[in-house]
Amino acid sequence: MNQESKKTQKLIFPEHVVDIISGLMERYKISENIEEVFAKLRKGEKTRGGEIANILRESGQGKLTEENLPSELQKRLNISKEKAVNLAKDIQDKILSRLEKVSPEPIAPVEKKEIKKKPKEDIYREPTE
Repeated sequence: MNQESKKTQKLIFPEHVVDIISGLMERYKISENIEEVFAKLRKGEKTRGGEIANILRESGQGKLTEENLPSELQKRLNISKEKAVNLAKDIQDKILSRLEKVSPEPIAPVEKKEIKKKPKEDIYREPTE
């Protein structure tokens, strides 16, 4: 697969991916309450859920390998290595393994139809008999 087709691929995540991420964040005790989320957003910082979403997108696009997933999770979420390894395994099993990559269908060129206009009647010309 060439680089250009990777850029144009559409990623289709499993249904209810947000619920899956939320469940994993609760399971690994990395959830943020609403006050923490708004405080981070006001400062222009990324939330943990946003970081996970970015990691999923990068993995789907091939920018992040399965081997690098735990270290990226550890670094971006500031969690222990053990927690990152387990979270990476769950993300791989529950989300990335069910990720679909779809190439967009090429858009066919639109045929231009020649529109024939009726000649207008010349209102300045006298009718001939």
